[in-house]
Amino acid sequence: MPLDALLVESDGPWKYGGEFEGMDSGPWLASRVAEEVAKLKGLPVEDAMFQLSTNTCRLFDLIWV
Repeated sequence: MPLDALLVESDGPWKYGGEFEGMDSGPWLASRVAEEVAKLKGLPVEDAMFQLSTNTCRLFDLIWV
């Protein structure tokens, strides 16, 4: 999947295990997902987060400042 066509989300109606065990799900987990995307794409985390944020803003017609 090209990075400029990818969205991430992290809300789920279940309890997590592993590093997130005991934590509530929430949108704040999207940054952790972005870290993994960066690893998979071989990019700096900041670049992946920027592109993922840009994609979200483009989809939902939000102003990206």
